[in-house]
Amino acid sequence: MRRELASKAIAERSGADAVERAKNVQHAKVQQLLDGRNRLDSKLAQIQLAPVQQVSDTAFFHRGNRWIEGSIVAAREKMSVDRTIEFGTPEFERLVDRLVRENRQSLLTVRGEILLRLDAQNVLVRNDG
Repeated sequence: MRRELASKAIAERSGADAVERAKNVQHAKVQQLLDGRNRLDSKLAQIQLAPVQQVSDTAFFHRGNRWIEGSIVAAREKMSVDRTIEFGTPEFERLVDRLVRENRQSLLTVRGEILLRLDAQNVLVRNDG
């Protein structure tokens, strides 16, 4: 998603579209909280994308009953689960600690099941808490 937004921002270097795209890209880069409505400005008007959530520098796509990290979707690979982490377990706490160290803890603000790409594995996080 970052590449797509950046290419559009570069392609349109003037006018209202370029200004709004640049503001949207900057907002997404520094976002630390989940915007459940996922609002963006387009030609100075707000639009909402419900099946897509942007958290920090990561896009999530709603497929079935889970949110899938954009890098998994973009790779067009099978979305199989290599490992599952349950909310409240010691493994979940280690995941939280890791994401805090990487300043990516906001990824866990997405409610429900989340499929993340970690260490070359698809990790299903059951984040129902």
